[in-house]
Amino acid sequence: MTGTQQKPKVRSANEADMQTYMRKDASGFKFVRPIPQALRSHFGKANFVQRLGKNQKVAKIACAKLAVETNVLLTEAVAGHSNEAALESYLQLPRNHRLKKIAFTSELPQQISSLWLKSLDADAAARAAGTRDLDEIESLDASIPETLALIKQSLKTGDVSKFHSAVHQLLTFRGYELEASPEQWQQLTYQVLKSFLHGYKVLAARQEGEQLEGLDLSDFPPPLAASWETSQPSKSIGLESLTLRYEAYLSTQNPKTRSTKLSIWRRFVTSCTGKPVTSITSADIYNFIDSRINSDKDAWSHKYATGRAKKALFEVFGLAKTHGLIDRNPVSELDVLPKLNAKKEQEHLQPRLPYTSAQLNELFTSDWYRPQAKKWRGNMKSDLGARYWIPLLCLWHGFRVSEATQLQTHDIDIEKSLIKIQVSEEEDELGPERSVKNSASSRMVPIHPKILALGFMGFVSNMRLHYDNGPLFPSALPEPGGKSPAWGRSYAQAFLRYVRDTLGFGSGYGNHSFRHALEDRIRAAKVEQMWPEGLSHTYTGRSSTRKQDKSISLEEGSEKYYGNGYSHDAIRRYISRIEYPKVVLPPTFEAWLEGLPSVSPQLLSAAKRWEGPGR
Repeated sequence: MTGTQQKPKVRSANEADMQTYMRKDASGFKFVRPIPQALRSHFGKANFVQRLGKNQKVAKIACAKLAVETNVLLTEAVAGHSNEAALESYLQLPRNHRLKKIAFTSELPQQISSLWLKSLDADAAARAAGTRDLDEIESLDASIPETLALIKQSLKTGDVSKFHSAVHQLLTFRGYELEASPEQWQQLTYQVLKSFLHGYKVLAARQEGEQLEGLDLSDFPPPLAASWETSQPSKSIGLESLTLRYEAYLSTQNPKTRSTKLSIWRRFVTSCTGKPVTSITSADIYNFIDSRINSDKDAWSHKYATGRAKKALFEVFGLAKTHGLIDRNPVSELDVLPKLNAKKEQEHLQPRLPYTSAQLNELFTSDWYRPQAKKWRGNMKSDLGARYWIPLLCLWHGFRVSEATQLQTHDIDIEKSLIKIQVSEEEDELGPERSVKNSASSRMVPIHPKILALGFMGFVSNMRLHYDNGPLFPSALPEPGGKSPAWGRSYAQAFLRYVRDTLGFGSGYGNHSFRHALEDRIRAAKVEQMWPEGLSHTYTGRSSTRKQDKSISLEEGSEKYYGNGYSHDAIRRYISRIEYPKVVLPPTFEAWLEGLPSVSPQLLSAAKRWEGPGR
């Protein structure tokens, strides 16, 4: 062989396995994509560059995602912008004030898809004019097959999470920040990805010198306008777009309050179907309240409609005004309110009645208090501790059902016979975040002697064998992974249906009836011997005095604002005088169980799947 012949360079296995725009250096892998010369001034740089880490498998996935994201940015840039003066003003804003918040709407996927597909027109025009950057055309030969494969796999499996950032980038590039739930992001990205698929097929054909017809956009809405353009998109924003903002605003409130207020708002949205936010007037608010108090079905009381419901609507439109979507709050312009006569108002008020002695005796001898009863399934069969103790705790302590169901094993001081109602405190608690109705609801009080006599401490000690910081009643735990997990929802609903329907007590009776029964017995005890000011408030966790108690007790129980309040011994002396003279209580817990376990192993295992609220 004469001379030296240069051998063709063969890529190593690692190099061959790397994707277009993926580079390797001493620090690991990185994404490097040149920006076409004509667009460099637009982006203010010559390349897109991002570190990908040292794990090659992870880096390849990240590289493919970045290829899609930068494709979006480049095609949008090629398409150009209208209203350049407005764009310049927009770019001069501080970065944290540029993005305009928008909510998910049913049209948004098509608006983004239309924007993406329209950008292909600019690509076609540039190719026809011979101005398409040749380096970029060559790089597309490698990136398009990779991107198409990734899109097809995501549409096949439904896992489109890899493309959330691409949609986010496109929105950001148009000057928007989307406020959406995970479910809405999934729906949005999946729909947009179908348009991406068609768009990349069109580009692939063009790379082969062929033409492929684009989608018919005649049924699509106009492309999503940039936030800096002179049009006023807020004029067409529907009422439903405010729902996500309101959900975020209510995120710190307890689940019941959130649910109630959102239900009010959704009813209003339904009543004003099709109306944009800016067209709502005080007349719409008036007519909505009037329709609710005069409805033939599930009518609201005048007090509820003009109190809680009006406040909820005021909050939503207050948020809309704060975010610049409207110029005035229509609720604040409501000068008069609909009227309802006293007879109808009484009919609409939902009664909250105390149990009678006869009703309590019927409950304590019913199937609810028969551990061997065959009618129970699921949690109510598996958690006999909840069936036995929660009604009794509510009867003798006046616990709200949520206070009883979210009790944890460490809320009980066995040595001092105390029980504590509190929010989540221990980092390793099992279950979702705990909450209380108000500051007065948080309390530590002596356990009533009747509860102790029925064997409560033995039950608590047994539950502590399973975990130190866990639910006293495992059936009260919601299923993990729910959107709005709430303590004791299944218990509360099962008990309400049982007393209302099975026992036939009717409307007005439920878990709250124990609380009202206790307050009536406290009122009877006060007739025999006056209680110190506010002591009953301390025991039951009530922030103000009921109307029927004001004649025998000072109004607010203001002693709770001074010092350390009542000693536990002082409270114990008074609560021991509370009696239900005509009520026959069930046998002790141990005798009542008849040898059955208080909680099933399956339910305990399910409880331990939960992590603490701080994790």
